[in-house]
Amino acid sequence: MNNRTYPRNDQLNTNTKKNRYNDEPPSSDNDKANSNVYHDQISNVVFHGSMPRRKTIPPPISSNMQLINSPAPSPRRLRSTDGSDDEYVEVNNNKKKKRIQKQTGQLHPDQTYPILDFNLNNNCNTTTAPHSSVPAHKVTSPAQPVHHLANPQHHYQERPQITRESTRYAQTRYPFPPFVIRFNSSNVTTKQVSEDLIEHVKLKYQKTIQLANCRTSNIARVNNEHDLLIYIKDSDSFCFLLDQSTWPTKLCNLVYTFPTSPSIPPQLSLIIKNVDLRIDLEDFIDDIKASYSQVKNVIRMKNKFQSNIKLVKIELTSSSLKEQLLNSKKIIVNHITYDIDEYLAPATVLICSRCMVIGHFKSQCKQINETCKTCGEQCVDLKLHNCSQVEKCIHCQQNHKSNALKCPVVKSYRAELTKKILDINSRSMPKPMPKNNIYNYNYTYDASNFPPLPHAQSNLNSNNLMMIKLDDLIEKMTEVKDHLATLAINNEKFEQFMQDKNQHDDLTKQQIDSLLNNDNAIKKDLVQHSLLIERHENMFIKLLIPMFEDLFTLIAGQNQDKRGENRNGGVLVLVKHGIHVSRVDCKLPNVCVIDINAEDELRILGIYASDSRSWSWDNISPLISNRCVVYGDFNVDLEHDTNKAEILLNWADENSLAPYTPNLPTSLRSNRIIDYAFARGMNIDIQTHASNTTSDHFPILSVISTNIKQNVLGTNVHWKVFALFSEYAYAFWEKRWNVRNIDGTYDEYIKFLSLLTARCTITFPLDRYRVALPTELRSFMPYVRALSFRALRTKSSELKMEVNCLRKIAKTELKSFLSRQLSIALRLRNTSSPISVSFWARTKRFLKPSSSTLHAFVDSSEQIIREPGKMCELAAEFYEDFFKKK
Repeated sequence: MNNRTYPRNDQLNTNTKKNRYNDEPPSSDNDKANSNVYHDQISNVVFHGSMPRRKTIPPPISSNMQLINSPAPSPRRLRSTDGSDDEYVEVNNNKKKKRIQKQTGQLHPDQTYPILDFNLNNNCNTTTAPHSSVPAHKVTSPAQPVHHLANPQHHYQERPQITRESTRYAQTRYPFPPFVIRFNSSNVTTKQVSEDLIEHVKLKYQKTIQLANCRTSNIARVNNEHDLLIYIKDSDSFCFLLDQSTWPTKLCNLVYTFPTSPSIPPQLSLIIKNVDLRIDLEDFIDDIKASYSQVKNVIRMKNKFQSNIKLVKIELTSSSLKEQLLNSKKIIVNHITYDIDEYLAPATVLICSRCMVIGHFKSQCKQINETCKTCGEQCVDLKLHNCSQVEKCIHCQQNHKSNALKCPVVKSYRAELTKKILDINSRSMPKPMPKNNIYNYNYTYDASNFPPLPHAQSNLNSNNLMMIKLDDLIEKMTEVKDHLATLAINNEKFEQFMQDKNQHDDLTKQQIDSLLNNDNAIKKDLVQHSLLIERHENMFIKLLIPMFEDLFTLIAGQNQDKRGENRNGGVLVLVKHGIHVSRVDCKLPNVCVIDINAEDELRILGIYASDSRSWSWDNISPLISNRCVVYGDFNVDLEHDTNKAEILLNWADENSLAPYTPNLPTSLRSNRIIDYAFARGMNIDIQTHASNTTSDHFPILSVISTNIKQNVLGTNVHWKVFALFSEYAYAFWEKRWNVRNIDGTYDEYIKFLSLLTARCTITFPLDRYRVALPTELRSFMPYVRALSFRALRTKSSELKMEVNCLRKIAKTELKSFLSRQLSIALRLRNTSSPISVSFWARTKRFLKPSSSTLHAFVDSSEQIIREPGKMCELAAEFYEDFFKKK
């Protein structure tokens, strides 16, 4: 019996599921043409042997390379979404069965024979099916059954075999990515959606599209959303549906959306060769898209070191353009002709999701336990597995996941799988027919032409020698294997080193370029500065320096010590606006005396006492009052100048003056304190202000505690006068209004209003400020006063009683209004309103001077409050109650 495997497009039926896993490997017509079947009647063994031939993989040129998963229509079954589905159906070819039975008449149809597979081809792409019950180069007798046991220990395949499942898995997946459409309702059937889409395209565009499958998405959505995946068979249908304007507005009478757009598959991609790395890729892309509007993406390819190479991949949205470019094998970009070829996608590797071994599906796995893809440990149920999260591959024992594509074993397996697929495609090409198309179909098997093999010799010595040689060979192969593994690891480290070196070289190159640019900029600035120095050198040497020398000579001559008053010295007293002072007449030079009009008498004297002054300290004595402060530059250090200090302190004692000196020196030329103050009748605070100054002395700061009489004024605007005058001047401004010069006229009108407001404003002392009474109360009070005069004149008792009642009403209303105004004043006491100014002007006489010390308050519950914030709140509440009671 000869069973062959064919992929199907329809669903699997129950008849084919019984023979789903056949241990016999698939055979092609070419293999049968080059193979013979031998039957040993003595040992009851059937030999399958292929003719010895040597075959190398041809180089990848356009004539022998086949595109994997070609978009052309194929009778192969498309990829299933089930991970455990191996996607193969065993079909019994009865015609082939009869032909083989006719050629091998000696074999009974019901007999089963063990199979010996001699693989004489040294090509690594031709391997033995992993699910065959007989391994390669081994004869198994019918009496010796083979048992498959699950290996509980972890192991990795040193060289995984290219299985039939891996080859078909790489060739029978869906060749095109699906179109994803999203509905807001789950009441949608895949069959109805497919029929509506095909019917819409056929009726509107007179085109038939080929759908491979339509199924629902396994990803859970929120808000009752429902996603459908539509798979396409051929490239024409995929390119047609890639344009979303060709889709109907509704499917199954429901509105839908496109959450994503499918990517361009490799079947619609081409490779442009020998594209120079130095060209401008943006111009290259623009020129391609200008010449071919169906080009969607242009991508520069990279090697494994992530460096750009001379291959450029273009992704198309038209299959006809692809065929056109492949037929011409040329493309013109920027007036340059480039060779073009098909883009070959890498093969997909089949990895079992249960044991993580390469080459079979989960349904075919013989392992009982499940293997964790992260740590590589086996467990009964992965959902209950406590993973250590330490990545360890079961194939190469390195720190990555077992199903990672970067695994060296997976990479090697994918390379071998790609070579095998290319080899199968090259062998599946049509071969030349024999002359006159004559084949020998009348060949009859004759057992006499194939005598039985001689019996094996039972020479123990030769067997022992052979076993020793085999052991030596195995040991040497193990050493070679270890050496190759070490070389592979060193090669990976060297590749990583080269990659890091390239990145470091690029960074160094960027830094060198930046330094070169900075050096060029510095050179330019240096040249400009040299030119400026040369240009202004003559002006500095010949003009400015001689002028400064003459000026300094003049200043030095003017500042020479002379007998008499210093003409450049003097005293200046600045008084803040609002403080009333009066100057006392004084004939002494460099002496200024002022009296401050405060509640207490205060006099301030400013003195500049140079060594060459024309007056003595006794001349200052008549100017000293009971409360005065003398500030000045005395040119005497009270600690170091013994004689001068003694004279000055004796004069101060005679006039009851106490010296107040700062803690820091006041002279910039020496560490001397020559600027200080004398006070009589008060205490002052003084300190040196150490800041930048243009003088040769530091200024001194002093604080004097006193109460200043301030005449605070308030303002009131007579708006009735303002309104009447504005009405009177309305005719004038109406005639003067000019549209052409509206800005100038507007400025003049605003100036007029501000001047009119100033003329209608009167000022008055703020202590005479009174709150304006309401209009009704002001009208009611004169009315009561008039009634009282009438009662006095008429001496009417009834009118007198009525006047008394009205007076009580007026007093009550007046008291209520004043109470409300007091509440408003208390609420607005900390704002900038006029009522707050009046409030503090009236209440300041009840406050203590700022010079007194207040450390705490005692509240009504006899608790001591020391926090400043709580003290302020307690004082405000106290005065609020005080004014309400008053």
